[in-house]
Amino acid sequence: MSTRSIEVIDSHTEGNPTRVVIGGVQQPPGNSVLEQQRWLAKNDDGLRKLLNWEPRGNPMMCAVLLGPAHDSNLDFSAIIMEQDVYVPMCGHCVIGAATTVLYAGIKPIEGDETTVQFDTPAGPARCTVDTSGGEIGAVTIANVPSFLLEEGRAIQVPGVGRVTIALAFGGDFYAIVDADALGVQIDRTQEGPVGELSRQIIRAVEASGGARHPNREGIDRCYEVLFTTAHPSPRTFRHTVASPPGKYDRSPCGTGTSARLAALIAKGEAQCDEAYEFEGPLGTRFKAIATEGPSVAGVPTILPKITGRAYVTARSTILVHPDDPFPDGYRIGPDSEHQAVTS
Repeated sequence: MSTRSIEVIDSHTEGNPTRVVIGGVQQPPGNSVLEQQRWLAKNDDGLRKLLNWEPRGNPMMCAVLLGPAHDSNLDFSAIIMEQDVYVPMCGHCVIGAATTVLYAGIKPIEGDETTVQFDTPAGPARCTVDTSGGEIGAVTIANVPSFLLEEGRAIQVPGVGRVTIALAFGGDFYAIVDADALGVQIDRTQEGPVGELSRQIIRAVEASGGARHPNREGIDRCYEVLFTTAHPSPRTFRHTVASPPGKYDRSPCGTGTSARLAALIAKGEAQCDEAYEFEGPLGTRFKAIATEGPSVAGVPTILPKITGRAYVTARSTILVHPDDPFPDGYRIGPDSEHQAVTS
């Protein structure tokens, strides 16, 4: 006997895991995906922990609860649940979710290209999946308008001093930091020290005024740090994103890539209609290209398209025994008791 029984499909997108719920969870009430997300955070936040945290998840597991879209032009709503937060958008999760719904037959494959469109709190995320030969291949997300919010903000980071950052939006807000200028290594052996630094940077960003989307309700904080490093070629950029509670995004990060491309274009270091690659900590890459987007409250934007690949790794049933001492899971390490945040 189990108190919860939840059907899931797991995948990884260029190394970072996604767990998509395909059964066993009722849709939360609400007239929009943001209202549903807020209801879930207030009334059943144990679901997020159960799906993502140990012993059923892992320190970088992210989960997606799919439902009917509130916009009839879209296919699914997507409530995206990460380790600490309910996020407005997540590129690697959407790539994983698009792959999953085709793998499971929730949406049929349609010729050589199949579209899967998601309703997210950040706006529509439209995916084109390569399904040539009936196989599920790369996924290209037409992401939400992305932009450089602020360049050159000075923050005071304990133990480091004055640090200059950029704040950019690609579906989530990112504090963009030059790791080389700080003398910080961001290879896969340095996750612990870089994670602690990222927590200090985010606290300093919040203390300096945080970040707020000019016209999108519920997007009013920055909780991720994008550390840049020397790039190997003019069209290939390298970075690592540290996500709450201070773990590396194993992929190049879809919304982070969108935010960084927006910042690069705003500063004249990249161009619209030109293709680039962005490399993450495992050496995997996303391809990215952008067109000029609409102005958002007077701020120029780009419309990025991010291409990556997800791979299904498991199909299983998540169970909770009535006597289980960890029905909502647990975490070990810094900020292990951190509570979920949603706007």
